[in-house]
Amino acid sequence: MAGSKYLRFEMEDKAPGKKTYNTKVYSAQYGNLLGVIRWYGPWRQYAFFPESSTLYSAGCLQDIQNHIIFLMERRRHEKSLENKGRKEA
Repeated sequence: MAGSKYLRFEMEDKAPGKKTYNTKVYSAQYGNLLGVIRWYGPWRQYAFFPESSTLYSAGCLQDIQNHIIFLMERRRHEKSLENKGRKEA
C-alpha cells in the first residue's frame, strides 16, 4: 500500500531483532511528516502516533486505518508462515 490521494505511506525495513514494521505517514501534497504507524505492545497491535499540531479529516483517518489493517494482516500472515515452518522442522 503506497498511499492515498492525500497521504503517502513509507514502510521502513524491520530493525534487527524486531518483528514489526514502522510506517511513516506523509502529506502527499506537501511532503511533511504527519506521524508514524508502529507496533504498540500494550495493545498488541499497530497504532498511529501523530506529530503534534496535526489535524486529520475522516477520509485521512480512514486511509490510516486501512494501512493499519494491511499491516495487521501482513503480520498475521508472516506469523502463520513462521509457525508452519516450525511444525515442519
